[in-house]
Amino acid sequence: MNNRKTVRGSSSISRRGRPASAGGAPISADSTCHSFRFRRRLCIWPGARCEYLPGVSSPVSTPDALGWREWLSIPELGISRIKAKIDTGARSSCLHTRGLEVYEREDERRVRFSVHPLPKKPDIVADCDLPLVDCRRVRDSGGHEEERPFIRVPVILGPHVWEVEFSLTSRDNMKFRMLLGRTAMKDRFLVNPSLSYLFGKPARSARPPQA
Repeated sequence: MNNRKTVRGSSSISRRGRPASAGGAPISADSTCHSFRFRRRLCIWPGARCEYLPGVSSPVSTPDALGWREWLSIPELGISRIKAKIDTGARSSCLHTRGLEVYEREDERRVRFSVHPLPKKPDIVADCDLPLVDCRRVRDSGGHEEERPFIRVPVILGPHVWEVEFSLTSRDNMKFRMLLGRTAMKDRFLVNPSLSYLFGKPARSARPPQA
């Protein structure tokens, strides 16, 4: 009895869900397939050797998953806990600030500001003074443009420590005091929008994990 059912194109799928050629042999990633649908949606079943299509670089490692919101730490700013929205719709990352001031000291442009990392605890405040990386025009989700100063600081998310560039602006009307944008996540994470806080809540005195 033939256990295969025919699909569009010149290929077929076996009852176990593995792609198969017309002769019943599994389709490998480098096989010639005349069905455009199969070229775009080529599946390799678990345990099979994965060979990538020409022109597509293979990833170095499997990125960790993120939920749509996560707890992070920024020790350099004295922030042990801050809740961030993982925003794949934003190119750059953003940090809520107050009292923003750009100034010069000894021929170096710097920026001073305050951060209230926990909206429900306004008495917790971090006063910061850092070198200014740049000033750029940024368009928010509502289409409004403004020029924002940028800083670069290391952040901690679970076992991960890496530098992130943040724009500084007022986010009093927003639920999250931090947005983590695509640039900060590139080649590091994949986002699962159905999950939250996959790395848990950091300790009150967060430090980079020891190597």
